[in-house]
This record gives sequence, structure tokens and C-alpha cells, in this order.
Amino acid sequence: MKQTRVLVVDDDPSVGEFLRRALRRQGFTVSVALSVAEAWPMIENTSLDLILVDKTMPNESGLVLLE
Repeated sequence: MKQTRVLVVDDDPSVGEFLRRALRRQGFTVSVALSVAEAWPMIENTSLDLILVDKTMPNESGLVLLE
């Protein structure tokens, strides 16, 4: 059975790590990006099922990923 792949995009490393652990315990495959710039290659090169995005980050809004 295929595992659901989740990408967490959040500039706060502790939030990213918390979500990684919580989602992995539920059986998800989780990657974490600390910025929009770091997330782009993951989005382009990985088959993802869900992206959790922090809306307010210092360099670029998470809303950019939604466009």
C-alpha cells in the first residue's frame, strides 16, 4: 500500500520537526522545508499528496506556493 507523502513548509524548525514526528507516527512519509525556496525543488521533483504551508514566513509568503 502506498504511503501518503506530505511536505511541511515552515520557517520554524521546531514546528517542522514536531509535525514531522506527529505525522510519521500516523504512517505518513514526511519531508520538511524551512522556506519557499527550499520547498520548490521538493515540489517539482517529488510526488506529493499534501503540502502544509506556513502562510507567514520572513522571506516569502507561503501563499506563493498556492498560486
